[in-house]
Amino acid sequence: MEQHLLPVWGDSRFFPAAREYGLPPGKWWDESALGYAHALISYIHWKRPFKFPDHAIIFGDSGGFTLRFAGKPPKGGVDPIKVLEWQEATCTIGCALDIPPGVGTTITIGKNAHKFTYPRRWAPALVKTVQHVERALPVYRQMRERGTKFRWYGVLHGNNEAEVRAYHDAIAKVYPFAEEGEGWAIRPEPQVDVFATSRSLRILPQLGITRAHFLAATSQKVISVLLALGPVAGMKFITYDSAYAIKSGFNRHVFIPTEDGLNFTISTEMGLERHGRDWLFTQCKCPVCAHLRVRETELSTKRREETHRPEFGGLWSLWFQMHNMYVQQSIVEAQAVEAAKHPEEFLRLALSDDDEVPEHGTFHQHTKLSARGGSLYSKVMRVFEEDGHERGAIVPTGTSRSLLDFIE
Repeated sequence: MEQHLLPVWGDSRFFPAAREYGLPPGKWWDESALGYAHALISYIHWKRPFKFPDHAIIFGDSGGFTLRFAGKPPKGGVDPIKVLEWQEATCTIGCALDIPPGVGTTITIGKNAHKFTYPRRWAPALVKTVQHVERALPVYRQMRERGTKFRWYGVLHGNNEAEVRAYHDAIAKVYPFAEEGEGWAIRPEPQVDVFATSRSLRILPQLGITRAHFLAATSQKVISVLLALGPVAGMKFITYDSAYAIKSGFNRHVFIPTEDGLNFTISTEMGLERHGRDWLFTQCKCPVCAHLRVRETELSTKRREETHRPEFGGLWSLWFQMHNMYVQQSIVEAQAVEAAKHPEEFLRLALSDDDEVPEHGTFHQHTKLSARGGSLYSKVMRVFEEDGHERGAIVPTGTSRSLLDFIE
């Protein structure tokens, strides 16, 4: 299975970060110490023209979730054709403009932690999404006829298996998104967790879907489920977006890789603490930190003073974020290799209830931890193997089969 992590970028964040990092104009992160080309960008949050490298996988999110839950549509609304045209001009793949139905819950938005309750609007949201696909489809067909490299994805929502299947059937009647390079984007709902993700992996191949993007897969445990169960389910190509590394860095969390490179611990600064900054500045051996140590010497006197004062400021927010991105990307690649070789062992360890893994030793020296993950592992496997009722998965019974039994 081919898999790719897609960090989330917006142009209002990328261009200032690139300047502060010292990235030349017009260059992307693959030509920096970060060394990573793939990303997710959104129609709502990326408006400036930019030529991404040809080898990059750039997923163009339609922005439907942002508009539904955290923003107001532009004057006159959002045209699904305009979204599609932006995607073709800017992205490698992108999903149809959807109106998420919501999950019927209260969510917290914004810096001031305002809570809003959004009612669930299943039927109207699905009807509107179908209409968006119908409206944009002729334009996409014209793109295909003239030889575009861009590929369009359908979108799936649903709090349970029946809803996901109903959502798929309604959209697939308009267009199945089954041609070469096409696929579907899914947001495992009602909450993007290991259970909804496991259920999604079981359902997608049954619907004939082997190429998919998993929206908002921010949790490392969720990513572990994708890596271990994706090939078992029969998936051929998956991408998944995550803003976890960036948000963690913004909140002064530093990812410290374990010795075997398969996980990380988190060191958090508060107030005037400097242990995270000191570790990055003097001990971290990653190429991002090596680059930023040199970059720090090129700053103005004022900016260097800001970087070295007790208060958190100067270059440090960018430094934390970029370091975390490098660590996450490196670890996910290493985990993908381990998951391919030892899927059950890897997943049991990844789903351990412990928040931390030992900082020293190797993956195989820590397999005794897999027993601690047995309970969560068997719950996830029940969802993957059986009927998708996540509530039933909380019964602490073991799975009857090994992951290896599924591999031909």
